[in-house]
Amino acid sequence: MQLVYSLLLIFSVVAIAVQGQEAAMSIKTLFTGVDNSDPNASVFDVMYDPKNHATATATILQYFAVQKDFHPKKQGLYKSADKLVEYEFIIGVFRPFVFKSKQNPVLKLEGGPIQLKEAIAAAYSPISGKADVVAAAFVDQIPSSADPSLSGLWDIAVITIHAGDDNKITLDISTLEIGILVDNDGSVFIPPQDAGLYQVTHELDPEHLLEDVADFFDDLSKIDAETFADNFSTPNPEGSNPSLDAWLFGSDHSCQEKPIPFKYRRQRLYRLSRLSGDY
Repeated sequence: MQLVYSLLLIFSVVAIAVQGQEAAMSIKTLFTGVDNSDPNASVFDVMYDPKNHATATATILQYFAVQKDFHPKKQGLYKSADKLVEYEFIIGVFRPFVFKSKQNPVLKLEGGPIQLKEAIAAAYSPISGKADVVAAAFVDQIPSSADPSLSGLWDIAVITIHAGDDNKITLDISTLEIGILVDNDGSVFIPPQDAGLYQVTHELDPEHLLEDVADFFDDLSKIDAETFADNFSTPNPEGSNPSLDAWLFGSDHSCQEKPIPFKYRRQRLYRLSRLSGDY
C-alpha cells in the first residue's frame, strides 16, 4: 500500500527532548492556497467533487485525530511525540495520500532564531512558494522563556496543507530536530549546532477517495481546512515572542557551554512508517 499525505496544511510540531527524554510536543497547523470547497456540500459531495477536496482532506485528518485522541488545541503541550508518531503512521498508510518525495538536509546553525529561520527557508522544498511561511511556523513555536528543565533536544514539526488553483491537494509534514538551551533565569537560546530537517510530501489521489473512506464514511464530520488548522494547533507557549530581534543567542550566557548532541531520532521514525515510499 502506498504512503500518504496530501494537502498543503502547515503543521508546526514542537517536541522537546531533555537528555534523550522528550519533555513536550506542540503542533501548529496552517492552510495555504485556494479553497474552492462549497460550504453547503454534503459529505458525499465533499469526497466526490475535486473542488471540495480541501475540505475532504481536513475532514479525513480530523477523523484520524479523533481515532488517536489527538487534539492539540484542547490538550495543549504533550509529554512526548507518541501521539504525533501514531498520527503520522495512520496518515501514511491511507492509500489516497500518495507519497511524492522526501528530503532530510542538515542545517548548519550559527545560533539565534533569525539565522534558524533563514536556514529553514533555504533548505525547505516549497510546495507552494511558501518556504518563508513554513520557516516562521517552525520558529514561532519556540518560546522566548521556559522552565530550565526544558533545555535539551526539541522536535519541531510543521505540517502544511495546500490547495492549488487546479484543486490539487498537497500535504507536507516537516520536522526539525534541534537543541534548545534554557538558562537558570528561564531565557531560551538557540546555540550553534547541526540540526536535522525532515520533509515528506504527499498528494491527494481523488480516484480512490470515496472507496477508501467507505469503511468510516458514516463517522466523518465535515470540517473546512482553515477551521481544522486552527483546531489542530497547540496554543502559543507562555513567553512566546514573535519579535525575533528581541530573542538572540547571547554569547555571554553560560548555557552556550553545554553541548547539545544532535541525534537522528526522526530518521528511525521515517524508516518505521515507510515514508521512503516503498511501502
